[in-house]
Amino acid sequence: MVSYLHQIIIQRPRFSFFLLTFALSWLIWLPAVTPLQGLMSFDVPVWAVGLLLLGAAGPSLAAIIVAYTQHGRSGISALFRSFSQWRVGWHWYVTVIGLPILFFWLTILIHAALTGTRPQLDTSLGWWLLPNLALAFALRFLIALPSGPLAEEMGWRGFALPQLQQRVSGLTASVIIGIAWGVWHLPMFYVPGAALPGGVTIATEPTAILWYVLGTVGKSILFTWAYNHTGGSLLIDVAFHASINSTANLFLPLVYPDASLTLIRELGRVDLILTWLAALLLIAVCGRHLSPIHSPQPAVWHREVAQGRGRVS
Repeated sequence: MVSYLHQIIIQRPRFSFFLLTFALSWLIWLPAVTPLQGLMSFDVPVWAVGLLLLGAAGPSLAAIIVAYTQHGRSGISALFRSFSQWRVGWHWYVTVIGLPILFFWLTILIHAALTGTRPQLDTSLGWWLLPNLALAFALRFLIALPSGPLAEEMGWRGFALPQLQQRVSGLTASVIIGIAWGVWHLPMFYVPGAALPGGVTIATEPTAILWYVLGTVGKSILFTWAYNHTGGSLLIDVAFHASINSTANLFLPLVYPDASLTLIRELGRVDLILTWLAALLLIAVCGRHLSPIHSPQPAVWHREVAQGRGRVS
């Protein structure tokens, strides 16, 4: 049995990665879903929160298993070395951290202009409001890092993206990863606040998963663009992921403390349109490979494996 699974992973590493990602995460998450349904804030059991965090690492655990099966310790070393590509220019960090913030406030302004709904942000602090928001965002960003970005991105962008780009264009790879990334969150749609802001669940919004997957596909295109334009920097996509997770969770309750389901739905649609406008612009400018030039990006992960073979036994 073990030898058969080993052979499957060797022969079909991409399929094996996605299968293991879903199997590991969902098997860990499912026991926690039932006790967490309908619970918010400090009512959640500690063990259930632990399972949620552990399950979030499913993509990275799957990548480690497949990389080790394929290439031994050099494969593991290559995965972790993908975090070392950090000298990419400060403007890239500003871009990936700032884009989600820009999209959020554009969403608020566009929605207000279209519907006449006025934001309820407390401006009594005057000029102190901006530094307070900046500090709150920085803290929220740091808190968000281990719960999703660091737990997931070694799998999605550190392993799956370069593997897929060996066979298909950056755009096709983005769509594949985006669909898997969105559907992978399905168990979290039963837990208030786990996947969607405002305590929305699949019970209150049955079509949420469809809109969510459209969003993850659009965001996946942006992630691939950032990854390919920074020479395969995984830290850039980790920062991008952390900024996305932090922005809505922090700013939405401040702007709309009593946001209704209808309001959250409308804001989500505007944000989705902005995401796809940006994605389509990048496709038009960069082509289907989402690279600086219209040719496939170098296989960063495979290059690291080749280099690692000379150093790691």
